[in-house]
Amino acid sequence: MRRGLPVVLRFIVGSFPVFMGFACLGLSLYSEHSIKFNSLRNSLMTLFSLMNGDVLLETVRDIQDGFMGDLYLVAFMCIFAFAILSVFVSIIQDSYQSAKKQTAQQALPKRSRSGVSGAAGGISHMDAEALMNQLAECMDVLSAQMRECREMQEQLCSLYRK
Repeated sequence: MRRGLPVVLRFIVGSFPVFMGFACLGLSLYSEHSIKFNSLRNSLMTLFSLMNGDVLLETVRDIQDGFMGDLYLVAFMCIFAFAILSVFVSIIQDSYQSAKKQTAQQALPKRSRSGVSGAAGGISHMDAEALMNQLAECMDVLSAQMRECREMQEQLCSLYRK
């Protein structure tokens, strides 16, 4: 929570001017046509409801401004309902994953291997095993690629000999 909250607040503060711009645009364009946009408060509440998937069809019917009304609502929905809410959810998920990883690392027993020390003050046994497994996988891939390279080299040499 401590890690995610500052990032979420920065994102909310950064996206609020765009939200306020859409609210003011809705107020100036549709205040005479719709009760949903007749005040800044109603405009903000209507857009918040739209962002959460409520009152979409009623708002489209209420505006009845043809292409401009449709463009206004589609632009708002694309920017806020799809893009900004997705980024908001991914920020929260990232914060959760980093907190989960940090909790898991703190819960693991810290066993240092004798004679193994690095700049960070040592490597735990589980970290060393994971690194060794990754190194073994890389070595397997490299040796397979080396075999392929040798085979191609032999084929090229045999072609030039003929």
